[in-house]
Amino acid sequence: MARKKQMNESQELITQALIRLLKERPLTSISMMEIANEANVVRMTLYRHFKSKEKIILHIVETKIDDLVLQLDDTAELTMYNLFLIRFRILKESPFTSMLYECNQLDKLLSLIRTHVMNDLQLFSHVNYDQFLLDFFMGGIDRVTETWIAEGMQTPPDEMAKRVYNLAENIRNVMKKSY
Repeated sequence: MARKKQMNESQELITQALIRLLKERPLTSISMMEIANEANVVRMTLYRHFKSKEKIILHIVETKIDDLVLQLDDTAELTMYNLFLIRFRILKESPFTSMLYECNQLDKLLSLIRTHVMNDLQLFSHVNYDQFLLDFFMGGIDRVTETWIAEGMQTPPDEMAKRVYNLAENIRNVMKKSY
């Protein structure tokens, strides 16, 4: 247990160091060595936890996602709309969304959100869909999300959630009829 606590503390030092450095300059001009120095950890410790700067950012976002999922009221009805709303809010509120987009790492962020929000909460657990159709469905949602981010996330998250929900419902109805 002490080892896990020590690992968590090291990760926290590293993430906080990167956040401090990002307030001074862009991600592209920050080296892993600078992060280690700022965190007061040796490079070996840094690389044990994170293989890249982007992995540190993804860890920060993952922690935020976990916190949001925990905040969901267990008694509240978990609707597809609410899941989309969480998705778009996470992306809009994260200071790292645009940064990951510019570093061509957005696919990793979207995968992370999909894993935590869609899969962990078992959006499709009640229906046995063909995996190809499910991949098509999720790929479409990711592409709409990428376009929204590329356009500067100007449309509010609740409106995006409504749009994607309506598209998803139409696709889901077609999928139900197909099988």
